[in-house]
Amino acid sequence: MVRRNKLKKAGSQFTYGGSTAFAPMTPLQQLSRSVMSCMLWENEFYEDGQTIADRIAATATLVNPNDLAHLAIVAREDMNLRHVPLLLLDVLSKTGPAVMAATTARVITRADQMGELLAIYWRNGRKTVPRQMRKGLDAVFRRFNEYELAKYDRNGAIKLRDILRLVRPNPDDEAQSALWKRVKDRTLATPDTWEVGLSTGADKKETFERLIRDGKLGYLALLRNLRNMAQAAVDPDLVNNAIRLRHGAHRVLPFRYIAAARAAPQFERALDDALFGALAELPRLGGKTAIVIDVSGSMSASMSRKSDLSRMDAACALAAIGRELFDDVRIFATAGNDSTRIHKSAEVPARRGMALVEAIKAMSRPFGGGGNFLMQVMDYVGRAVKQAERVIVVTDEQDTSGDDSPRRTVPIAPLSYMVNVASARNGSTSTVFRKTSFGSLPNSRAATKPATPPWSYRASTAVTGLPWPGRSVPGFWPRTVMLPSRPFPTRPRSQQRDRGQWGCLYGRVHAIDGMEGGTAAQLLHHPPILTAIETTRRDPVISAAPAFIENAQTVQLIFASTTLQAGAISPCLSSIYSRRAILVRAVRC
Repeated sequence: MVRRNKLKKAGSQFTYGGSTAFAPMTPLQQLSRSVMSCMLWENEFYEDGQTIADRIAATATLVNPNDLAHLAIVAREDMNLRHVPLLLLDVLSKTGPAVMAATTARVITRADQMGELLAIYWRNGRKTVPRQMRKGLDAVFRRFNEYELAKYDRNGAIKLRDILRLVRPNPDDEAQSALWKRVKDRTLATPDTWEVGLSTGADKKETFERLIRDGKLGYLALLRNLRNMAQAAVDPDLVNNAIRLRHGAHRVLPFRYIAAARAAPQFERALDDALFGALAELPRLGGKTAIVIDVSGSMSASMSRKSDLSRMDAACALAAIGRELFDDVRIFATAGNDSTRIHKSAEVPARRGMALVEAIKAMSRPFGGGGNFLMQVMDYVGRAVKQAERVIVVTDEQDTSGDDSPRRTVPIAPLSYMVNVASARNGSTSTVFRKTSFGSLPNSRAATKPATPPWSYRASTAVTGLPWPGRSVPGFWPRTVMLPSRPFPTRPRSQQRDRGQWGCLYGRVHAIDGMEGGTAAQLLHHPPILTAIETTRRDPVISAAPAFIENAQTVQLIFASTTLQAGAISPCLSSIYSRRAILVRAVRC
């Protein structure tokens, strides 16, 4: 009888399937592995949510505070994770007070996250809130208008007025003072949201149609309420049009489309169109590509207690995206038998969108539901796909071979990627694959000599194989590309005269149209750049002579500070990689 994945205790050097794990990892690599696919306090197949949270908190204390701050920002801004970045802030309040306030201001993007941060900080009992955390909350509170505050002013254990009394910010003007008084008195104007409309007994059909026409229904709320709209007989043409327009879809992850199609199949065609429309904005990639989806038993674990979606659904969503991005792509599903330790793999029918997702999931049961066997499936795919340019494996990395066979896996393509969609402590060892969590920092030791720069790879980059730095897809991939923690060497600290000398600045710029180069002044003053620049400061350059702007002959990468002051730009510039997405490196020499 076929046995499904068994729960095994993972030692420091082994996966839960008993195979040799990738080791050793730095604390930052270990933390990135656990964070980037984490739904905080949600159980996974092999580990419970509390164990994962405890490991994240313990590992975070070992990470450099600057790296920890950067990871928290990436987890929130790029990975769209909501709660695990707050746990990182909790640790940062103890290990990196100098960067706590600025990081808090970046990580918290919704008014209810302020209370959630305090709830995490007080989870083991109330205690004094550090000054830098209060300073960050002060900056965040000023950002929200009355609608945003009222939307999240709920009757929880920590209310907005509790936060206001704790932080005690000084209002900038009389209008702000009046607003905060209404927060204290809980007399904010009632927000016009679908939750409020339905809770007051308003007609569902009329409420949803009005909010859609007025553009007040967020895209995620739209997808989550498709079943309610169908039951309320909301105009289907109106709903289908809103789905295809994708307004506000930049924080919606691909598997949300699968959940929506499953809840309201009558809108599946529009959801497919939205998926295909976003992907059509990317260039298709040539060459043969093989995508392998792990359909073992452990991949069937749900994403959260309140969700019927699984890790397999997330993997299938990536496969559906890959189908649209590559000119010549073949998709395989794999699992196996834990008793015989023999894989079972087969090619998935050449379908698209939601039909492809269902085809992959339908193959999991006949395959036995056992573990994955990396070396065996790579041999199988290598024989099926001759001279592939790239191979992508989407898995939870819990190889069940019971030996070190993943280490001995023979490469079948020049570009090999492993995308991890779980947060297990350890993952498979392989010198063949460039490994990344579901959008996290990679385990660089596990990569062969890369054709692209050997630092942070995004899940989108891993899946699409796009040349670094890649491009963003509205509604799917995060809007910015992550920068390396320490990509370029600097002088030893003993040789530095001050914090400004040899410090590094990192910035990132959204896609820029119509710019292929030019002088520094031309690029700096190009309006899209002025409105799109975001920066993360590591060791800030205190000052730099602005004269270089006028003297520069060409500019291929451009850096500017958040204040867009020319004086903050370093005279050392690198070369351009893409006219669509300009990344920045600046070092004061």
